[in-house]
Amino acid sequence: MSILEKQLSFYFNKDVENSVIRVDRAFLGLYGLFMFLKKSSSRTKVLFTSNTCASPVYACIYAGLEPVFTDISPEDFLMCENDTNKIISENADSILALVYIYSFGITSDYVLNLKPLLNKLGIILIEDVAQAIGSETRGVKTGLIGDYSVFSFGYSKHIDAGCGGFVFDNIKSDFRNNYQEIISTVTLSDPDKVLSEDYSKSFYTIRSSAVNDETKYQQFLNFYKKYRNLYFIKLNPDWDLIEKKTSNFFANRQRFERNRVAKYYYNELNKLKIPEGVYFPEIIDDYSIYRYTFLSVDETDSAVLSSKLRAFGINCSNLYIPVSRFFNINGFKNAVDFAKRCINLWVEPDIAVDNYLKETISVIRAHYINK
Repeated sequence: MSILEKQLSFYFNKDVENSVIRVDRAFLGLYGLFMFLKKSSSRTKVLFTSNTCASPVYACIYAGLEPVFTDISPEDFLMCENDTNKIISENADSILALVYIYSFGITSDYVLNLKPLLNKLGIILIEDVAQAIGSETRGVKTGLIGDYSVFSFGYSKHIDAGCGGFVFDNIKSDFRNNYQEIISTVTLSDPDKVLSEDYSKSFYTIRSSAVNDETKYQQFLNFYKKYRNLYFIKLNPDWDLIEKKTSNFFANRQRFERNRVAKYYYNELNKLKIPEGVYFPEIIDDYSIYRYTFLSVDETDSAVLSSKLRAFGINCSNLYIPVSRFFNINGFKNAVDFAKRCINLWVEPDIAVDNYLKETISVIRAHYINK
């Protein structure tokens, strides 16, 4: 058993040696999993939340499957229970898998309630833990709930090694023995800096215009074709670095440090006199916060406040936009509203030091006082 498998076995309190599939990047692990699952099923649909990162959805499409979407909950930004149950009921015979994405490191009891329903209907539950390593749900380690789970060591993740990831096979299927064969059939290209820069520029330009004019989302329609090579690239993960960083993450209780920062934001921001509609979500110990995400008044407020934060050297972002709109699928009002109002604050302990935190609160306080 390697050092990494020993670390994971200790953390998850189970022998994971025969359950872990190492992958060059989480996207390829998910793509390989979709290709594996569809070989033994006539079902063709995969259910996602509308406001997820595009990467898991593209993995589904490239595997020849059809993405379907559900709205998010306005409270925790994860799958909306009522909307999801309705979609499952209406598509029970055609949904192959449900990808439960723990956006921003937040977890929910709903995933535990989903598991027996999906088992009964023969739907595979895949946990996407890319933004939530170290989290729990009612004391159950995230990554052990689903039939499979996908973890990432990619750029900006909790454990950032530039690339690399792994898939947990919790049901001991034959995926481990099939993964390399599946990936060997894919032509992997060299990294393309020009194409990557073009993607980044195009994405943020369209996002800025689409937040105020939803018809602009149609410009994303051909992204999955134009930028396919960015997803199927040759990578060489540094597994020694990943082992070292994984060890440090758990040994230094970085999950708790990230949650501590997020709780500071929550406690301090809720002391402010704020306009109606601004929402600062509470942080609980089960989480492993990736970003502290809150909702501003509207799209204008989000843009102005984000600009003020960046002017003071404070990191913030405004992801995610409704990926369903990339495919001209309407609806999902909570996800659309989220895209207009969300602001994400960094919680990495080496960035969010005391002065940085105080400055962040000061900028937000001044912004809302002036309003």
